[in-house]
This record gives sequence, structure tokens and C-alpha cells, in this order.
Amino acid sequence: MSLAMITSKRASEAFDLSKESPAFAKQFGEDSFGLSCMLAIRLVEAGVRYVTVQLGGWDTHQDNFTKLSEQLLPKLDAGLSGLFTGLDQRGLARFDCGFSQW
Repeated sequence: MSLAMITSKRASEAFDLSKESPAFAKQFGEDSFGLSCMLAIRLVEAGVRYVTVQLGGWDTHQDNFTKLSEQLLPKLDAGLSGLFTGLDQRGLARFDCGFSQW
């Protein structure tokens, strides 16, 4: 069953981010976290019940303010706001969303 799900046409179409309109894709930013958030929406639309996205690099021991303000927080802001806005735009905001930081 897992192999059939992964190799299905529905799954391969969900992973094809080029099918998104430029206007919709723009709200996620161009980094890998933003693209993962856009992919999460596409996977939910394709019927996936549980999706996770991850942004690493939070274990900063030096130059914390610069790393947060210039690297991590802009990616997080664009990706998560795109995720929640996109879910709402597509009528998927009724699903439960959880957020945790470890």
C-alpha cells in the first residue's frame, strides 16, 4: 500500500511545485523551508493526513541576534505565513495545525 501511494500519479503531481501559480508560490519565499511549506499544502490536498515541515539551525551559540534576525526568522516568517495563508486560501484551514520548537 505504501509503494502504491508513493508511486501514484496523485503523489507525483503533488510533488511538482512548478504547477503552482507564481503569485501563490511567491508568498512562501524561495528557500527550502518555504518550498516545504508549499509542498505540505499540496500533500494535504492530495489526501496526506499528516505532514511535517522542519527548519533547522536554531541551536545558535554565537552571534544569536544576527543569525535569528538575518537567517532564521525571515525564513520562518515567510514559510509559516505562506502555509497558514495558503491553507486558508484553499479551504484547508479547518485541519488542525500544531507548532512546536524543540
